[in-house]
Formats: sequence, structure tokens, C-alpha cells
Amino acid sequence: MPAVKTKIFRSPDLTKLDRRNMVLKIRDHLREISLQGVTVQKRSLYSIMQRSLPAIDAETETELAVLENLFGEYNFPDANYQNQKY
Repeated sequence: MPAVKTKIFRSPDLTKLDRRNMVLKIRDHLREISLQGVTVQKRSLYSIMQRSLPAIDAETETELAVLENLFGEYNFPDANYQNQKY
């Protein structure tokens, strides 16, 4: 999960609030499927993000605050990054 959190907080496509919500929902989804074992059907990121937010404990809140402070408003070295066409 640490690599997933890093990718989320470095993504230029997500707002600060979206980053927190995505971490919480993916973490909740991973916990849910670990309880169900191998009989779990694959879900898309879209379907995971449509779910309601899970409850946040103090430890998770602290971890999210640390990630926000660590990455802040992550900026790419190339100022024209968002204006590039792919």
C-alpha cells in the first residue's frame, strides 16, 4: 500500500481532497477483499471510488496528514506539464 499512496499523492490529476478519498477507499476495498479471499470479483477504480467513504480512525488521519505534509501540492519540474497533449 505504501507505493499506491505515493502514486496517489504524486498524481497531478487529483485534487488534495481526492487524494485523501482515494487512499481511504482503496484501503477499505483492499481490506474487504482480504476478508473474502480468492472468490472476489475484480472491480474498476471507478466502481471503488463510487463507494461511500469509510470511517477514519486516528491513526489513518495522522498518516494522511503526514502524506499531505510530505507531498504538499506536488509539482512537476516541467511547468508546462498540464498543457502538453498526449
